[in-house]
Amino acid sequence: MISIHLKSRAGMYKVVRYDSKMMQLQTNRKSFSVPVSDFKCLAGGRHNLFGDIESMYKFLSVVAPQQVAGMNFATWYSEQHRRFMETL
Repeated sequence: MISIHLKSRAGMYKVVRYDSKMMQLQTNRKSFSVPVSDFKCLAGGRHNLFGDIESMYKFLSVVAPQQVAGMNFATWYSEQHRRFMETL
């Protein structure tokens, strides 16, 4: 499952469902929906990097297409891996 941060509230949220307008999110205590405009960034560091990378790419392609604009999956993944390695 993809974990994200929101602009409107602190914390980490798991994405249950999404489309180009809304995301259904979940915490340990509740489930709720927000517009995709509330998406801030991917969360979870290594969890997201070593999770299902292709699902993250598809998620960003729908929710935040500007973050993957002009990049195919291989190029995007290579850039994510490079950024992660810089943090070590």
